[in-house]
Amino acid sequence: MKSEKLDVVRGSGNVFRDLGHKNADAEQVKAILAAEIIKALDREGLSVRAAHSRTGVAAADFSRIRNADLGRFTVDRLMSILNRLGSRVEVKVRVRRVGAEEREVTAAASSRKKPHGEGRDSPNDRVLKTPIPRMLNTHFEGEDIPHRLMWTIVEEQAALANEREQDWSKPALVAMVFAFHTVEAYLNFVGERIAPDIWKDERNFFRKEPYRGWDGKLRKVMELVGLPRIPDRRPLRTIIELKELRDLIAHGKPEKLAGDVLHPQDEEPPYPTFTLRSMYTPREKMTTAVHDVEQFVGQIHSLAKPQVNDVWFGSQALRGPLSYSSRNTQARLS
Repeated sequence: MKSEKLDVVRGSGNVFRDLGHKNADAEQVKAILAAEIIKALDREGLSVRAAHSRTGVAAADFSRIRNADLGRFTVDRLMSILNRLGSRVEVKVRVRRVGAEEREVTAAASSRKKPHGEGRDSPNDRVLKTPIPRMLNTHFEGEDIPHRLMWTIVEEQAALANEREQDWSKPALVAMVFAFHTVEAYLNFVGERIAPDIWKDERNFFRKEPYRGWDGKLRKVMELVGLPRIPDRRPLRTIIELKELRDLIAHGKPEKLAGDVLHPQDEEPPYPTFTLRSMYTPREKMTTAVHDVEQFVGQIHSLAKPQVNDVWFGSQALRGPLSYSSRNTQARLS
């Protein structure tokens, strides 16, 4: 059989672009995220049903991801699934102009035949090809989104507390404190998007009544999105209680108890609970706190979304990329 000579072509690094797909870059990102989801499932030994139980994502969606059927998935959705599987997603974007060419500047003297006895060539008589470095200008921008990072800590610690029969109180306390910090960070995230002028000078704005301090910031954000303020009802009541827990820890002092109690001879005397411990026990308080924070932040996010034109704002308040960055490099023309 006669051998056929094949042309070897170097790929671009994106198989979807090489195949002529219209949205090649987006398809490559989705494929990379899907591959990471599959790695996470294999690493944990999770079936699609077990993955559904852990994340709340439909088992059929995991089947589609395993079969590379990604048509109905957005990049944001795949990132959210990875977050629920316990992975952190960091997005870095490099923008490059299509068809940009590298320049090499060379200096050359004409080559000529020397008369007999003229001597050795001088450097100027030889052809020179010396690359001249170009100056490049790289513009970069990005953002860290701490409330989403804090929420991953909440979910991890809450899951740990729920798994334990004993010694669950410490991870429960961590989950509740970070649940409050999630709210605190989210207020700044949404505030600077719906009221950028206020947040540029937030230190001065939130020094004055009726918007003084953290309570004033909470009040202002709720007013901006039109969320009714009912402090004696959940979920806002829970948020206020978490603020009290956070303050008690931030300004911690020893608490002393003393007193007398009457009790029957055949019963152990009840001992009063310290204030701090009473704020995160029993375990059901943690469950309520996690649920109410997610509900409260979700309400603000849904009401704020029509006012925000920002792809990184996302469809969900607490799930999505934890940070993003991009850069664009261009040659500086002299």
